[in-house]
Amino acid sequence: MPAARGGRAKWPAGWARGSPYSRRDGRAPHRHRLHARRRRPGRPRDAWEALLRDAALGRERLPHGARVRLRDAPGIAERARALIAAEGACCAFLAFDLGADDGALRLDVTGPDDARPIIDGLLAL
Repeated sequence: MPAARGGRAKWPAGWARGSPYSRRDGRAPHRHRLHARRRRPGRPRDAWEALLRDAALGRERLPHGARVRLRDAPGIAERARALIAAEGACCAFLAFDLGADDGALRLDVTGPDDARPIIDGLLAL
């Protein structure tokens, strides 16, 4: 991220001071590590894309996030739990709920309104 005058980073478009995931010192937040623009094989984003490609049955928006229905097949729940743990360590402002409905898994990802671009990118909406 290019630095502005005084050595402080510029605020990315769509971010606002005082958002739930901004830095306490008033400087711009870190780039979202799991979904960086530069793509390298083996990144967590690739694992999310692989999970969605292998198991997604449908996606829908929720008032404060999104829901993905996943096939209830061997290994899918474990993969989802591992990704949820990695994402939770990075982005505590997101809430994840993995459950079962009608023979399928349901993954709800919710967060503050200004986290919508991150949730949409995560679940490829």
